[in-house]
Amino acid sequence: MAVFGLGVVVAPIIGPVLGGWITDSYSWRWIFYINIPIGIVAVLMSQAFVEDHPTPCRTRAKRRSDRLYRLRVMAIWLATLQVILDRGQQDDWINAAWIRWASGISLASMVVFIVWELRISHPLVNLRVLSNRNFATGTLLITIVGVVLYSTTALLPLFLQSLMVILHSTAAWR
Repeated sequence: MAVFGLGVVVAPIIGPVLGGWITDSYSWRWIFYINIPIGIVAVLMSQAFVEDHPTPCRTRAKRRSDRLYRLRVMAIWLATLQVILDRGQQDDWINAAWIRWASGISLASMVVFIVWELRISHPLVNLRVLSNRNFATGTLLITIVGVVLYSTTALLPLFLQSLMVILHSTAAWR
């Protein structure tokens, strides 16, 4: 947990500085290229250290097919939610018909995914762990902390940029 916490604390500090330096010194494309060696190392390490326990072929094929359907439902839920949150402000949120449709699809796929995951014995995301009150409370609190920290990290540059525009416009009036 300490190593994970270290990454959570250090990443917002080093990320913008390193990203700005890479973009300024090279190009914005290098922000994406830098992930290639990290991805290769992750794939090699997962092949070396992650074991797949043997199961009968029919059970494995059935389980894999079932997992793919659940993964698709989860992907639809999260993708539509991401598009809504990303494009909602530009298209006047709930006044746009496509946002209402996407919200309905996202909500329906979320409900289907959660009900499906709670009913099967080997879930893709084990939601039963939230039945422990202490764990659920801790998860809720760390989610709130994460939202607050991320929102300030996302909003602070926008606030400072608008502040700079106001300062420059008032300096022009003098």
